[in-house]
Amino acid sequence: MLVGYMRVSKADGSQTTDLQRDALIAAGVEPDALYEDKASGKREDRPRLVACLKALKTITHPTLVINGQDDVMVPTVNSYLLSQHLPNAQLIIYPDSGHGALFQYPETLMTHTRLFLDAE
Repeated sequence: MLVGYMRVSKADGSQTTDLQRDALIAAGVEPDALYEDKASGKREDRPRLVACLKALKTITHPTLVINGQDDVMVPTVNSYLLSQHLPNAQLIIYPDSGHGALFQYPETLMTHTRLFLDAE
């Protein structure tokens, strides 16, 4: 099961989720598994994000979540949040790395990936 979340910061129509929606559908996410909010990222009230996180709890497949400690493109806190909502998630945070952790720790990442896949 694939789940997708889309968000734009403005609800006044000046921003749309069209490109995000197209990319998620192209990646195989069914339209009924897409969740959308039109709200600032600073807002705590994002009801569709809450619904999306609830849907993640139904995914029981083992999932490997990897991130860099200092990722600014996908803030590390999001990886913690994601792994908390996936029942069989394994979280790995690479120290002193950003969005390119896979390039900064290629051998370690491959070792971790092999261990994860071999455990199945």
